[in-house]
Amino acid sequence: MHQTKLDILNKLTVNDSLKFTELQKLIVCPSDHLAYHLKGLVAELQVLKSDRSYSITTAGAKALKYFKFELEDMLLPHIKIQVIIEDQDNYYFTLRDHHPFFKQLNFPQSNLRRGETTEQALTRILIGNYNYNFLKTVRQICKDLDGEILFDSEYHYVKVEVTPRLIEDLKLVKVKKDQICGLELVPSSLIAIDDSIKQREVIQELDM
Repeated sequence: MHQTKLDILNKLTVNDSLKFTELQKLIVCPSDHLAYHLKGLVAELQVLKSDRSYSITTAGAKALKYFKFELEDMLLPHIKIQVIIEDQDNYYFTLRDHHPFFKQLNFPQSNLRRGETTEQALTRILIGNYNYNFLKTVRQICKDLDGEILFDSEYHYVKVEVTPRLIEDLKLVKVKKDQICGLELVPSSLIAIDDSIKQREVIQELDM
């Protein structure tokens, strides 16, 4: 469950009902971001909308309890696996289906779960597709134009060999490497590309 959804359910648990503006004061996030997740919770019958106010349902309370346990038990914070998929001329991205960075291109990525090895996480992310090699581990701190930290995480970069099955299973979007400039990419993927290029340049210099 997305963190914003968890925040909404948490706030509605300690308040009988809240209007949109009241929720926005409690959950600091853009209004369109909040509206998107509220709409999803209402559709999932976890939140009830009545007279411009929102309240948590029994289903929402059960979901909150379950996901709190899942997050505490399964996720290791600040450790992510990011998979760089490329061939000689192209990068291959997934299309992000949730906020932030909704509908922007990004490399497949996920949090590393408790007790999970990097290889196991890759198998989960890539839906059983194999052929990969480790690129590097890097600490990424990314800020937006206003100086707000978007993420502060340890990313394990991994390169994988692109295959027809991988493209089909992950519904990958092919983008030529010389056409990356100007596209809307998730910041972490831009950094991954930059680091990958730098590593390639170092290897080329060593081979000369």
